[in-house]
Amino acid sequence: MKLKYEVSPAGPWTDEMTETVKRMWAEGCSAEQIGRSVNKSRNAILGGLHRRGIKRATPQVSNAAIKPAVQVSDRLRKKPLPPVKPSAPSQNGIGIMDLKYWYNCAYPIAGNGENLRYCGGITNGAIYCPDHQKIMYQPQINKRRL
Repeated sequence: MKLKYEVSPAGPWTDEMTETVKRMWAEGCSAEQIGRSVNKSRNAILGGLHRRGIKRATPQVSNAAIKPAVQVSDRLRKKPLPPVKPSAPSQNGIGIMDLKYWYNCAYPIAGNGENLRYCGGITNGAIYCPDHQKIMYQPQINKRRL
């Protein structure tokens, strides 16, 4: 009878090996340390433990040891910025052919498609004028807010 899978070079798990792995795992040894002592790989040890349903005992933590979450005071929380009303250099703005990206603000203010109009304000080397930069580049919201 031919086996579908070959036995590993280190051989199958013996009862003695299983007991050694259980004892070392309960003592808190790592899978790598256990593997070196029984001539198996780290993954073979972890797989064997999983297949046998052996789990590491989790230490019981008392409620006194758990620290309460840090409360952030209201004065430390960032308040949202008030909306900025940008001022365009002209009511109609400028077209795409008149737009110089190194000099004019590229914030779209009116129209759509071929009739799209841009702010055209002076940018000092940025893509948007200072007023539109405040709109386009909002500060990142702190994700750890309480």
